[in-house]
Amino acid sequence: MSNGARDLVFQRWVSAASPTLDHGKVPDRSRYTEINKGGDRHGALEWSYGTKPSDDDPLTRMVGVGIIPEADGNAATVEFWFGARHDDRYMRRPVSAILFGMDDDWGVVEQNLAEAQEAADGIQEADLTQLVPALLWPS
Repeated sequence: MSNGARDLVFQRWVSAASPTLDHGKVPDRSRYTEINKGGDRHGALEWSYGTKPSDDDPLTRMVGVGIIPEADGNAATVEFWFGARHDDRYMRRPVSAILFGMDDDWGVVEQNLAEAQEAADGIQEADLTQLVPALLWPS
């Protein structure tokens, strides 16, 4: 696929996804703010959302959606993930993936994103078992 054709496919998917992923009810917009809005990340369109740490919850929690369009642009693999970070520890895990047509019911995407948020909200500090790679690099 040429870069021009790829860009058109990506534009179509961003337009189709925007009502749900930019303005939907999930994740909980009172806690999760948008980090990435349909940006190209290694050949996928990614929307990601995160919370800020607070006195009640020291973790930064994150959920995300990656849309990986097929070459013809009519369908895509849609992946959902969750994670959290605190100080030098983090974790990130996949929740689910679906094969999705651009004209399918976006309620399925919202439901999978809600499951990702539920998983992120359930993370405890003890679950953060990985070291943040950038903090391992010498200064």
